[in-house]
Amino acid sequence: MALDAPDMVWIPKLLGDFIKVAFSAFIGAWAAFKYQQHNQEQRKLDEQFAEGIKAQFIIYTQFNALLVFKKQKLDEYRDDSNRAFNMTPFSIHSEFPELDINALSYILKDGKPALLAEILITEQRFRTLLGTIEERNNYHRQLTKCFAESGYTNPETNVQEIESIVGIALCKSLSDLTDALYRFSDETLKNHLEVFEQLKQHLSHKFKGKNLLRIEISDEIIEAILGPKRKSTEKSSKEKSA
Repeated sequence: MALDAPDMVWIPKLLGDFIKVAFSAFIGAWAAFKYQQHNQEQRKLDEQFAEGIKAQFIIYTQFNALLVFKKQKLDEYRDDSNRAFNMTPFSIHSEFPELDINALSYILKDGKPALLAEILITEQRFRTLLGTIEERNNYHRQLTKCFAESGYTNPETNVQEIESIVGIALCKSLSDLTDALYRFSDETLKNHLEVFEQLKQHLSHKFKGKNLLRIEISDEIIEAILGPKRKSTEKSSKEKSA
């Protein structure tokens, strides 16, 4: 007697249910993965934005300290032929955080290696300038000490007389450092102003809709640092980005 074939109708239904469950689980896992990935990317962007704003703040803080130094000390003696002797020591006592170049390395991936290099140079220029200020201060203190020990009190600056008291070497070193301080201070101020604007433009392009650190610097100051021609170029650039 022939046996009836077993009823297999339940198998397609079981497979169908299994596929539905598996597919639903896959979709859920994939959605969770994409959500986590999106959150990680957003956190990364938020961190990059925060580091960019921090860099803006540090550059401007350094710029402002140098601007005060220029106004309170350098401008007063800029046209003095004996400024090496007449300009008294001046120190910038504030503690300045360093620019974190590693935290800004994402700028490389943004295709802006030149901007990152300029930010690094900005930090190096500022630290070198602070060192130059202190080195000149030390030479000027030596000059003052020699005056005190010799009893020199002539209110009129006489270079030949000063050289006979403190020595030609000290006078030349002080004169060279003073000239270098003026030249290097002007270059550093200019560099800080330009890099601040370049960084602001890059951040505004990368992080559209975010509130950047926007600091208005008067045309008078821009002209004093960059010159009239550069000032008009800077103003035109601002108008285009507005």
